[in-house]
Amino acid sequence: MVSTQFLLTDDTNIFLRGNNLAEVESMANNELSKILNWLNTNSLSTFKKTKYTIFGLNKRKQYQANQIILKINGQDIERVNSIKFLGIFIDEKLDWRKKKYQNDF
Repeated sequence: MVSTQFLLTDDTNIFLRGNNLAEVESMANNELSKILNWLNTNSLSTFKKTKYTIFGLNKRKQYQANQIILKINGQDIERVNSIKFLGIFIDEKLDWRKKKYQNDF
């Protein structure tokens, strides 16, 4: 199990690695709970832009959106196909070639 957090001025990114999706889901929801506690302690709360993606998907196995459920403050977090990280859009297959995705934010 590995958990890495990157805190930037207006973004927080969590990268998790596990042996299977159930392990990653459990770790992610645990980390989200810690983040929610920190936000509440510091009178902060904004979840409007909160999204997640699963990197490095097995090409032979396509995971359905409902196979992993992440929540913060009781709200489901939306799964997207690509995420913007440090100005670069990276998709689930770890492809960062310049593309325009519908799920950009």
